[in-house]
Amino acid sequence: SQQILGRPLLFLCLLPLMVCFGCGLAINNTKAVLEGMLGMDSDFIRTPKQGGFSKRGKAYQPGKSILWILELMAGIWCGIGVYAYFSAGHYLVGPFMLIYATGFFMVGGFSLHQHLQAMLTQSKASS
Repeated sequence: SQQILGRPLLFLCLLPLMVCFGCGLAINNTKAVLEGMLGMDSDFIRTPKQGGFSKRGKAYQPGKSILWILELMAGIWCGIGVYAYFSAGHYLVGPFMLIYATGFFMVGGFSLHQHLQAMLTQSKASS
């Protein structure tokens, strides 16, 4: 698609970012799989397609979840692993751990950002 739009190198530049993001989704995907295997009811919350507002004018509110804590903890754990591998001279494994650390920090950071925005919106609405 990027080649048709005249930006063939954009895909190659974004590929490492997409790999990191895919790794960072591991905790969220694990939660979904476990909920499905255990027969738990879980809502599928569709993200907005029209600029964040529904037809009624109500702003999109992301679900309340504390997965961001686990994602950031996994990022810290992988970051410690990156440091340990590079310190021990294991330069072959270190970059792979860096991919995981970056992914967990990205997804955890995005989740934390959404969580804080939801809290801010909720506090503004209640005051």
